[in-house]
Formats: sequence, C-alpha cells, structure tokens
Amino acid sequence: MRSAIGLFLSAVLFTGSLVNARADEQRAVLTIRVNTVTKQDATVTLRDGDAFVSRGDLEAAGLKGFDFGGTGKATDPVSLLSLKPALTFHVDDVALELDITVSPEHLGGTVVNFGPHQDITLEKPVKSAFLNYSLSTSDSTGAALAGEFGTRIGSGVFTSTISAAGNRQYNSSITNWIADSPQSDRRLTIGDVVSATGDLGGSVAIAGVGFQRYFGLNPNVVKTGLPQINGNALTPSTADIYVNGVLYRHEILPPGQFTFQNLPVGQGPNTTAVVVTDAFGRQQTYSSYFYGADTMLAKGISDFNYSFGVLHSEFGQQTGHGPAAAARYSEGLSNNVTGGGRFEASES
Repeated sequence: MRSAIGLFLSAVLFTGSLVNARADEQRAVLTIRVNTVTKQDATVTLRDGDAFVSRGDLEAAGLKGFDFGGTGKATDPVSLLSLKPALTFHVDDVALELDITVSPEHLGGTVVNFGPHQDITLEKPVKSAFLNYSLSTSDSTGAALAGEFGTRIGSGVFTSTISAAGNRQYNSSITNWIADSPQSDRRLTIGDVVSATGDLGGSVAIAGVGFQRYFGLNPNVVKTGLPQINGNALTPSTADIYVNGVLYRHEILPPGQFTFQNLPVGQGPNTTAVVVTDAFGRQQTYSSYFYGADTMLAKGISDFNYSFGVLHSEFGQQTGHGPAAAARYSEGLSNNVTGGGRFEASES
C-alpha cells in the first residue's frame, strides 16, 4: 500500500504539474490497475484525453501481444488510445490510479495440467538376489514345481523361471536379462521374450532380443488423449471443474486466458464442465463431451514392441526352432485418431 508521504507527493505532482508543463499536459505518478488487479506505480502523462505510459511499465503490468505503436525502447511512451479497442482506461484523480481494462488475449495465459505429477527419485541400484519356489501335487498333474530366481547384473536384472508338472504335459521356462530406462520408458530384453502384437494378433515366445515401450516405468506419462477446455477470465475469477456432474477441483484464476489440460475421465462417454465466476459474481460455463478409449493414444505418443530370434520350443505347447519375429507399432496422429500396424513371421 502506498505510504501517506507517497500519496501526498503524487497528489502534488498531479495537481501542480501545470507549472512545469504545457497547459494541456499533466504528469503524475499513478498506480496501474489491470482488470481490477493492482500492478505497480508508474509515471503517466495525460494529454488531450489520452494517457501515455512507458512500454516497459505496460509490459511489467502484464500486457502482451501489442506492438505498442512500433516503439522499441522500454522508456518510449505509448498512447493508450492507440491500443483501442482491445484496451480501455480510466484515470481516477482521487485515488491516483490508472484503471486499464484489456481483453484476455492480451494478458498472460494460465495452464493447469490435471495429469499425474508424481515425484520420481531414482536411487542407485544395489546388488541383490531373490529365490521363490513352490512344490505341489494333484491327481491330474502329479508333482509340480514352480520356481523363480533373480539377481542384478550390470544395469539390468537377470531372472529365470521354471514351471514343470509330473505328467510332462506342460513344462516351461523363461530366462532373460532386462534393462529398463525410466527416463525414456524403454525396456530391453535379452533372452526369452514373450511378445504380443495386439488384440488382432497373437503372442509368441522367442529366444532372442526384445525392445519395447513400457509405460509402467513412468507413472507421469499421459498415454491416452484426455479432454481439454479453454476459456477467458476478464477479472480475477474462480473456476469449478465438474467431471460427469461431480465437482473435481476448485481453481483460482488471474485475468487472462486459461487452459485446463488432461481432465480426468474414464472409459466411455464423459461430460466435463468448467463454471467460471468473476469478481462481480457473473458466471460463464464451458463444457465438452468426450468419449474415453484406452486404445486411443494421445497426439505424439507412440507405443511399440519389437522382438526377433528363434521360437522358444519349451514354452507350453509351442513347437519349432526356426527364426521368428513379431512387431507392433502405433502412434497418436491426433487425440482422436491413432494409427499403427503389426508384423508376425516364423519358420517352423
């Protein structure tokens, strides 16, 4: 709040400036308010119903998107009348304030991302090992053994599993070395790889190499396209966000444009709405309809799984030792369109 001395000096300057200026010009130190929000004090020149404020003071007050009459220096004066109709102003010579009202697109934007934001700290891995086993028997399979062993080797984890039944109708073992990269959501597997090419494809066990994107490494990745709502706030406002009729979040908005990203919705049809209430109690509602689908990738997000080697003949009923390869790739071309393909090949 301006001190009493500051107010007195400003009033003296405002009322007595005619002594040192032309009869049609006044200079005063006024408090700039933009869309009812107090910004900073600035020297303002008043002349012929116009107000001149330096470019630097206007930019410091948060005004954006104006060329300011081609002025280049921060100290260059800018005519506020030249910024109409996007900007209007009023000088309060009692409160010593310059009230500016500007359209929201010329103010800073507010972006709120409702996607997951978990703090992930990667600790240096330590050497460790584990062993799990199970023994059982039944009339149908006889004695059965299941076991799992794992240990860290280098930058990855070596694991080996085995499952065997006494009647030898089903025996399997999977042995591999897996290296994960949480920063890029990539996983490299060397050894036995179980690869699937999607709902319309199949799954195959290959002894070889596998490379895939594994979203489970980073919980902050927004895999699927989620709804977004854009709007404007002319004055300081509050926003109530509703998802399927249920209040999800209450946000405080400064004047300007706003964007709410990745609104949380489930699978199937969803309705989202944002009710904005400004400083004068006026309300405006922004709503959208969105159909959620887990198979739809967000724009620019890709998913893939490549593997090649030879068939794993000891995996269940799978037989053969010939070369084999399986691949799938998909990418979100937009939030509404996902494209991709798959490839499978083997030699028995």
